[in-house]
Amino acid sequence: MKKFFCGFVIFPITLLSTLIIKIPVNAGYYDAICNGTKCNLIIDAESIKSPYGTIPLNRVTSWQGGGDGETAVGVGIATSVVFGPLGLLGFLSKKYDYNFIINGYDDKGKRTFIVVQFINEKPAKRLMNELPIATGLGLGQKRTAKEIRESESIDKNRESNPKNLFD
Repeated sequence: MKKFFCGFVIFPITLLSTLIIKIPVNAGYYDAICNGTKCNLIIDAESIKSPYGTIPLNRVTSWQGGGDGETAVGVGIATSVVFGPLGLLGFLSKKYDYNFIINGYDDKGKRTFIVVQFINEKPAKRLMNELPIATGLGLGQKRTAKEIRESESIDKNRESNPKNLFD
């Protein structure tokens, strides 16, 4: 009986509560490249902000990202010529190129997107870890406009009648 109660009652309640309750997110601050110029990308508990637009987290429809690093051969050759055998360490340097696109709707309901590029691996990997937590979407997952409207109407009903949290 105890296993039945745990499996069929507690698990669905826990799963449902993780879908309903919003998880607070600490602000993520990223130095990036937007449209070829240096910019700051900020992810806080409410939205994703860049100099080129803001997308509320619940209005993100999808995000994609990725990239790689390659050995900078030119640096290795140059340091080998200048420093001899010690210059071979120059072949260990890497050049990174990570690109992300975040699609969604702004506060006015207009379709928008944010494109950012990173030339450093650490912030790119940090962003890749933060986006699923902040948006509730995994890499390549999609959220439709209908789902956003339904979610926002549920949030409005919850705010207007806080006693009915689980109705």
